[in-house]
Parts: sequence; C-alpha cells; structure tokens
Amino acid sequence: MSAYVNRNSKFILFALLIIAFAIGGCNQTEQNFDAQIAIAESGNQAMTSSDWDAYGKLMHPDALAEFKSHLMPIIENLPKINNSDTINLFGHMYVVDSLKAKDDTKFFTEFLGIIFSLSPDLATTFSTMKNESVGAILEGDNTIHALFRTDMKISGREVTEMNVVTLLKDGTEWKLDLSYKLEGILMMVKSTLEQMKA
Repeated sequence: MSAYVNRNSKFILFALLIIAFAIGGCNQTEQNFDAQIAIAESGNQAMTSSDWDAYGKLMHPDALAEFKSHLMPIIENLPKINNSDTINLFGHMYVVDSLKAKDDTKFFTEFLGIIFSLSPDLATTFSTMKNESVGAILEGDNTIHALFRTDMKISGREVTEMNVVTLLKDGTEWKLDLSYKLEGILMMVKSTLEQMKA
C-alpha cells in the first residue's frame, strides 16, 4: 500500500508541475538551473542509448537504494534451483546472497541491462526519444524538477509527451531521482517477479 501511495503522490506532483510550467511557474525564480538541467540531459542521453553504467553514476544514492529495496525482498523468495541458493533471474543464474551483496549502483546497472536485453522493443522505443528542455523549478532547498518535451516513436507511431526529471541534492552535487519511466518499468518487473515466487 505504501509503495502505491508513494507512486500516486508522485503522479499528483508530476501533474501539478506540468500545470506550474504551463502557467509560467518555471519563471518564478531568478536562479539559474543550467548545471542541473545539463545533468538531467546527460541522464536522458544515457537512457536513450541504454547506457545504464553512465545513468547509474548520475543517480542519487537514495534512488539507487530504493530501486534495490523494491526488488530484493521478492527475489529472495523466488524458487531455488535444486534446493540450492541459486535462482534463475530472467535466464541469468545468481546466488541470492551474492546478488544481495552487490552495491546499489551495480545492482541497478546489471538489472536494467538484463531487462533491456530481454526487451529489444523497449530499448528501441527509448532510443527514439528526443528531449527538449523547457525549464526547471525549485522545490525546497534540495530538490529541482527539470521539465522536458519528449518526442518518441512507439510501435512506429509518433508520440509527444512532457516529462519531469527530478534531481536531489547529494552533498554539494545534484543527482537524479528514479525517473517516472524507470519507475513504470520497475513496477512491471515487480509484477512479473511476484508471479514467479514460490
């Protein structure tokens, strides 16, 4: 329930941000967010090329930990092979404790690599994404939302949508929060894993 509420709250925030940008909310502050927008653009480029190593390096530690925390409890309950500690995770063999011991960045990059290698259509769709920055808005002291107009092809059809990329303060640096697109993929993967549980 808490994961649903969190995701629903983010969706509401996303909608409110779109409205704020539409009525000129991105011009309510004189601060310059070029550096943060550049980080968001780097993330978009990494996502477009399915370069999850590059994307992982741009992510906030809390976002990486959140990604792993959503999946590991389910993975630990997947059927074991021949009563061992080994599981078959989408065609890849892992010892559960070894997978659990991976640092959050390695877990994220490796898992996304598997998912996108198994979903060439998804990778193709992401590769068509063209993002144009619209602006950015500050929320509190530690969060910035950058808005992009995204053009892409889905099943050969041209689609245009607005996307918010959220950046979180990490010491003196700004890092990416888990994107809405990757959150959607995460939810689908969780659903699939739930069906595979013993």
